Amino acid sequence: MRSLFSLILWLFIGVCINLSYSQDTIDVYTFGDGYYNKGHAIDLSMDNGFIIGGSSFNVQNNSSDFYVIKLDSTLDKQWSYVYGSDHLDVLTDVKELPNQNILILGYTNTNLSSGYDITLLCLSASGHFLWQKVYSRPDWDFAYKIIELPNQEMVLIGETYSNTQGNSDAYLLYVNQNGDSLTSRLFGTQRFEMFSDATLLSDSSLVLCGASYLSDSISDIYLVCQTQSGTTLYEKTLSGSPFASAQGIDTDQNDHLYLSGTSNGHNQRMDKDIFTLKLSALADTIFDKVYAASYDTSLIENKDDFGHQIFVRSNQEVLNVGVTTTYGFGIDRIAFSLTDTMGQDLLAQSPDLDYSIQDIVEKDSILYMVGSTQLIGNGQDDVLLITIQNIQNTYELNTHVLADTAIVSDQLKPVKENTASIQLYPNPNHQGEFWIKGSKVPHKIKGYTLSGQCVDMRCTNNHCVLKDALPGVYIIECIYNGNERFAFTLLVD
Repeated sequence: MRSLFSLILWLFIGVCINLSYSQDTIDVYTFGDGYYNKGHAIDLSMDNGFIIGGSSFNVQNNSSDFYVIKLDSTLDKQWSYVYGSDHLDVLTDVKELPNQNILILGYTNTNLSSGYDITLLCLSASGHFLWQKVYSRPDWDFAYKIIELPNQEMVLIGETYSNTQGNSDAYLLYVNQNGDSLTSRLFGTQRFEMFSDATLLSDSSLVLCGASYLSDSISDIYLVCQTQSGTTLYEKTLSGSPFASAQGIDTDQNDHLYLSGTSNGHNQRMDKDIFTLKLSALADTIFDKVYAASYDTSLIENKDDFGHQIFVRSNQEVLNVGVTTTYGFGIDRIAFSLTDTMGQDLLAQSPDLDYSIQDIVEKDSILYMVGSTQLIGNGQDDVLLITIQNIQNTYELNTHVLADTAIVSDQLKPVKENTASIQLYPNPNHQGEFWIKGSKVPHKIKGYTLSGQCVDMRCTNNHCVLKDALPGVYIIECIYNGNERFAFTLLVD
C-alpha cells in the first residue's frame, strides 16, 4: 500500500513539473531569394488563407519592388509576385477587398521631380496586376496603412511634405475602391507630424496615432480622432518624457485604446524603452507601462528598445511586440511584452529570433506575425512569418526556410536612368558611414527610414555618417543645385 501511494505521489509530481514547464512550438517561416527582402504587412483572406506584403531590394542597381506572397490555410504558398520599376517601390500595407481583389499600398520615386509619391496597386485574387494609382504632389508623400471605412471608402494614412503648415504634416487621403482620390486632410504645426497607425471605434470614429517631432531627440505622441462625418473630435499631443513616439494602436470591445511605441523618460540614461499606453476613447490615460531591457548611460552607444505593434487578443491579452538591441550583439532581437486589459503584467516569453515584427493578425486563437530576419533564411534579409498560440509558455522553434523566387509581374512602369552616375559606397556597410561618388557634390543630403522618418545624419561634402544607425535599409536623398534629386537605398548590416 505504501509503495502504491509513493507511485501515485511521484506521478502527481511529474505531472506538475510537466505543467509548470509546458512548452509550445513556434513555427517560423522565411521567404526569400538570396537578396534583401523585408516583410511589412499581413491580411487574412476570405479563402481562410493569408496575404503577406513586403519589399525586395536590389542594392546593386538601387531599386526595390513590392513583394507579395499568397498562402493557403495550411501556410503552403499559392503564388508570389514582385511588382515595380527600376526605381524604389516600397510596400507598407496589404488589404483584401470584399470582391477578393487585393490592394497594395506603398510609395514610389518613379516621378523624380516630386520625390516620393503614394501609390496604390490592385491585384486579382490570383495575383495578376489590375491597375495602379500614383498620387503625385509637389514634394515627398508617404502612406503606411489602409483603413477600410464602413461606407466602403478607404483612408490612406501617413505624412506629407507637400504643405504650408510646417516641415511635414500628418496626412489622410480618402479613396474609393477603384483608387480614385476623393479628398485629403492635413494635420500639424510647425513641427514634423506623422500618422503611423489607426483604428476604428464602435461608432466608426477613426483614431490615429503617430508622433510630433521637434528634433531627432524631442518628440511627443500625436493623437487625432475623426468622427464618421469627418469632424475632428480631438487633436492631442501626449508627453511626459523628452522623446515619445507612437507606432501602433489597437482597441478593445469597450473602445479603450492601446498604444505601442518608444519613449525616454530617464534623467541620466540615454536609452529608449518600449511603452504600452492605455487610454479612454477620449484619450484620457488609464495606465502607462514601460519595459526597459537596457540601462545604458553612455552618450555614444545607446542601447535602445523600440515598440512596433500592439494587439488586443481575443482572450483580452494585450501583446506589445518590439525589438531590443540589448542582447543581440549587433543584431536586434524581437521582444514581447504582455499585460491584461487592466494593466497587470503577464509572463511573456520572447522568442530567440531577429530582428523585427511589423504586423499581426489572429485566426482561431493563433497569432500570425510578419517581419524580417537576417540570421535565418536564404538571403541577407528574408521575410519572416511566425505562428504562435500561447505567449506565456516556453517555446521550441520549428523553422521552415523556404527559397522563393517570386515571378516578375506583367505590370511595368517607365524606367528613368540615373544620368549623373551617382553611387553610394560601401553599400552594404557595417557602421552607417558612406561616401557619395559622382561628378559633383550634392547641395543637400537627407536620410530616411523605410517608414519615412528622418534620421540623424552628419555630412561633410560627399562623406556622411548615420548617427546610431541600426541594421536595416535607409533611403538617402541627394539634392543638387537646380533641385535635381536622386534617391538611393543604403543597407546597414
